[in-house]
Amino acid sequence: MKPSGRSAAGTRTCGPSNRPGVRGPMRRSKPLPLFTIKPSPVHLLLVPCAALCLGLSCMDWPVPEENVPLFNFHTVDPGRAYRSAQPDAAGLKAAISQLGLRTVLNLRGEHPGRDWYDAEKAVCDEMAVTLVSYPMSASSLPPADLLAGILDTLQTADYPMLIHCQAGADRAGAVSALYRMAILGHDKSAAAAEELTPLRLHFRFATPCMDTLIEMFEPAPQWLTEYAEMVDQTPCRP
Repeated sequence: MKPSGRSAAGTRTCGPSNRPGVRGPMRRSKPLPLFTIKPSPVHLLLVPCAALCLGLSCMDWPVPEENVPLFNFHTVDPGRAYRSAQPDAAGLKAAISQLGLRTVLNLRGEHPGRDWYDAEKAVCDEMAVTLVSYPMSASSLPPADLLAGILDTLQTADYPMLIHCQAGADRAGAVSALYRMAILGHDKSAAAAEELTPLRLHFRFATPCMDTLIEMFEPAPQWLTEYAEMVDQTPCRP
């Protein structure tokens, strides 16, 4: 008898087929080298970005303090000074009640007709809290007269105080660092390390003028006069 290509049980055997057009066993292809695909510039850019994200995720990020419902909230001086992003009406009411705030220092300036400003002013009027506003910019050094007003407010305001800007990161961080130096007597490095930090969403490469301001500041009466003379010639280096 001629071999049928099947076993006695009727199942196909593992041997090569004798049928025309059917090939024998397939050979395994060689594995591709590990780096046959050249990474593009986009892929190379993703590596440091991923490393940065991993590093930030490993940092000891702060949790909301005292359960105050404000974004980027942080205690600068317990019982006296706090900082945050722009509060909404409900958050500001809660902060005033919980912290006993007497002054709100708004670093975005007065903007009548804007919803956020009108809501903030209405809450402060309703709850008998003083609202002080200065049009400070995070992208440039403040003019000497504006800085003088901020420093005077830190010295003479009715405390406790909430210091805020839009995100609570740059302007609020710089003024909180000024508070630490002018009121608490901290040195520059300690004040900057606490208030101008990625933990508070501040990054020097984005808004270097806030760091430059702290590096320039001296808690001496004559310093503002010196600052007025050099502010326009001082570069802000990332």
